[in-house]
Amino acid sequence: MSRLPAISAALAIFILCSLAARAEIRDRFSVTYVSAEHVYLDGGSDDGLQIGDRLALGPNERTPALEVVYVAVHSASCRLLAGARMPSAGANTRVVARAVTSEPESATPSATVGTIVGAAPQTPSLAPEVVLPVLLSGTVSLRHHHWADNNPSNLDYSQSDARLDLKARRLFDENITLIIRSRGRYDARESSYSGVGHSDWENRLWELSITYDKPDGAVTFSVGRILPRQIGTIGYLDGLLVEWHAGSSMHVGVLGGRQPDWLYRTENAELTRVGAYMSHRSDVRAHLRINQSLAAIAEVHRGTTSRTFLTNQGTIAAGNHVGVNHTLEIDLNTGWREKRAGQSVSLSRAFVNVYWQAVRDLRLGLSYDNLRRYWTYEYRSTADSLFDDRLHQGVRGRVDWQVTQR
Repeated sequence: MSRLPAISAALAIFILCSLAARAEIRDRFSVTYVSAEHVYLDGGSDDGLQIGDRLALGPNERTPALEVVYVAVHSASCRLLAGARMPSAGANTRVVARAVTSEPESATPSATVGTIVGAAPQTPSLAPEVVLPVLLSGTVSLRHHHWADNNPSNLDYSQSDARLDLKARRLFDENITLIIRSRGRYDARESSYSGVGHSDWENRLWELSITYDKPDGAVTFSVGRILPRQIGTIGYLDGLLVEWHAGSSMHVGVLGGRQPDWLYRTENAELTRVGAYMSHRSDVRAHLRINQSLAAIAEVHRGTTSRTFLTNQGTIAAGNHVGVNHTLEIDLNTGWREKRAGQSVSLSRAFVNVYWQAVRDLRLGLSYDNLRRYWTYEYRSTADSLFDDRLHQGVRGRVDWQVTQR
């Protein structure tokens, strides 16, 4: 019985500390993830964030760039305000404007008792529907280059280049984003030489995709020529990506499509890729950020397996001072690939990068990369003696010093 007061006091202290921790209000947050439509932060309702709060990018910036549109307990998603640039993961933000919450008017005594006899029925006023404008951002660049050859060969040369990088968000008043990234180039020559004609066009469409991404929705999808940013090693696809939000920090997705023609190393090639992935993002006390993705990818060339591999990539960061980026690829060899490789499982890449923000303007980095060549349909008939086992291996150090004015 004598232990009961001590246990009660300890329990009370624990409850008070828990409530105090939950009531902590912060005004500085870090970007944990960036999708085509939204920016995700490492804080939520327990940190004082609420829908309508506006944040600026950078510790000293005052102009709002983000507005909170969805809040969970330990995470939040924001939309990008007009004119603001899209931040990258790890960027710092600061609350510069809190959402205004109106207190409900206190009821009059007569209203609490009942309806006044003879009074006209009150029709609740409906707020007008708010139609959010489409947000356009991007760049358009034009370039013209001319070379005048005064020699007798008269090899005058002109090149005109146009680039478009466009992103349109909130199409049809929905969470739909259109992305277009393209380039067109025209070369004109006064004289043809070495089999090169007088003129030729080169047009390239890097990305043309439509993405639906609702912050509190269960499904996100992208269709068109897409770049699955969740799996950076897979590259561009002409196909579809569907992602399910299994929770606030766990996402599961599938993808499939064909590789664009301009990425083929062999003419008239056909390479189809399908796969599934799982990504996890978590924040521990807003100081430790963990972002990991695990994927299984299969590549097929005209009915023949070209490559099957597992890939793991992600970051682990402690605040903004120290962190680790890594990429691992493990090839699963079956059939003809196992015969050529001589093993069923092989490590094709191991990349690790460690960085340390020593002071405000000084950042140090150390990386190790071990990249091996793996067997694909292109090398199926290549002699083993001509097949290079290792393309790159080494350690690299880096020092970044930014000169700023105080």
